[in-house]
Amino acid sequence: MNTEPPNENRILCPSCGELCPEDAQFCPSCRSPITSYASTGPYESIFAEGAAYRAAFNSPTKPIVVVGVWLLFGPAAICGLIIIFDSLTRTSEFDASDMYTIILGVVFFLIGGYILSKTTRNYLKNKET
Repeated sequence: MNTEPPNENRILCPSCGELCPEDAQFCPSCRSPITSYASTGPYESIFAEGAAYRAAFNSPTKPIVVVGVWLLFGPAAICGLIIIFDSLTRTSEFDASDMYTIILGVVFFLIGGYILSKTTRNYLKNKET
């Protein structure tokens, strides 16, 4: 609930429809850029790109977005599995460097797999409704 005075000038967020303060560059609710400077400023463009990635992952509406995510994060998940499998099947003695390699493979696999499953699940859920 907003506690600001009702007579203050407001800007309507184009992404979520929230009323934002006039001097805001980003929406306080959905963190999407509101002004053109928020999308083009050197530091602000980082946050604007983040808003675009969040929207693509959380509510993809087109199948090309899902294909793009699979092309970006599918190889990371596969490389994670290859790293794990290669580290576990070596014939040499198991040492600390192998443990770090396995941890790295698990991290790649978990991050890639999580993003792939979340994006695909959200696309299929949005497609049903």
